[in-house]
Amino acid sequence: AGLDELAERGRTAAATLALAEDALAAAEKADTAAREALAAAPARAALERAAEQWAELTGLVAALAAAATARADREAALREVEVAGLVAREAAAAARAARDQAQRADLAAALRPHLVAGEPCPVCDQPLAMLPVGYPAPDLAAADRLVAEADAAAERLRESWQAASREARDAAARLEARADRVAVLRAALDGSAGLAALGGPDGPDVPAALAALTAAEPDAAAGAAEPDPAAGAAVTAALGTALAELSGIERAARDADTALG
Repeated sequence: AGLDELAERGRTAAATLALAEDALAAAEKADTAAREALAAAPARAALERAAEQWAELTGLVAALAAAATARADREAALREVEVAGLVAREAAAAARAARDQAQRADLAAALRPHLVAGEPCPVCDQPLAMLPVGYPAPDLAAADRLVAEADAAAERLRESWQAASREARDAAARLEARADRVAVLRAALDGSAGLAALGGPDGPDVPAALAALTAAEPDAAAGAAEPDPAAGAAVTAALGTALAELSGIERAARDADTALG
């Protein structure tokens, strides 16, 4: 072969060798980058736990507002029942007082036919100067009925107050339990190793961090595993071919130099 041909073959072999070396360097660089990305990412277990806590906290914060509204509604209802109960008790007391007055009037009306002017009163034992004015006998049955109705209304409102009071206590307990759970979750997230690398619980994008970790794991795992035989064989073959070609060119060059000498 002529020197020009040997020189061309040498350039081709050198280019092939350079390409094989570049491919090897690129693979090593990608492997290193994948390993570094995985090493820099938070631990999956901690990050997944933080994601669960963050999701629960997000739901509880919304539920907390609803629980506060529910407690306020129950307390308002309780106050309304308390006012209505007070009015009902006052009405019942007034009905009993009216019945007592009716009973006294009924006794007086029953006594009047037996009174005689000038004779002693059977109640105070004083002589009667004149007979009292007669009035219609009161309706005691109606008075008793009004008392019974007023007492029943007061009892119903007492039972309503008990139910409203129980609901108000339950609403307050639910609100307190959710507030306590929110405090526990916030404390856990503040100390979470999974969120430490993401800026703390006030602004982490936990789903994005998990997605990045999931994407990095296969690359790093592939680099840590045994090399792909086919890929390794291709790079080895390319390197061997290029080196063999260069060796052959060198021998041919030496032979040509000897022949010229």
